[in-house]
Amino acid sequence: MFCSMKMNRHTVIMLLSCVVVLAVLFVIDRYAGVDAVGAPDCRGATQAQRVQFLQQYGWEIEAESEIEDQVVIPQVFDEVFTQYNDIQTAQGFDLTAFAGKLVKRYTYHITNYPDCEDAVYANLLVSDGVIIGGDVCTYAVDGFLHGFDHSTTTGTMFGQSALGYSS
Repeated sequence: MFCSMKMNRHTVIMLLSCVVVLAVLFVIDRYAGVDAVGAPDCRGATQAQRVQFLQQYGWEIEAESEIEDQVVIPQVFDEVFTQYNDIQTAQGFDLTAFAGKLVKRYTYHITNYPDCEDAVYANLLVSDGVIIGGDVCTYAVDGFLHGFDHSTTTGTMFGQSALGYSS
């Protein structure tokens, strides 16, 4: 036996609304942990989360080498810090929202950087448990500083770092 159902305009609108809500929930669940520009999971409240973040880029680090300190993002960006923020924006971050704020910096020794005899470090900038930026660098005289992804040469700085240490 078949049942016929008369659908009025109100019923059709309700059904379409339910479909839209379900689609939005699916998208939110599917992309949880990814920001609008497709950056990797940026949780950084715990050491395990920070290590996992670096592993997303293929880095192997010595977790026991972690150094935690605090840095102030400058209120006004000079030329060097503007270049540093250019590296951040190239990798999906932007430090302008944190101007004048105190953030945590976690530094780790990278053990698998290719073709480099000098010690190489990853620096993660964290605010309220979220990774807001960072870099990979060496402190050697002829060193480098670039974003987390070493497969691209975009955003490489040489010389003095924007965060107060010399390379």
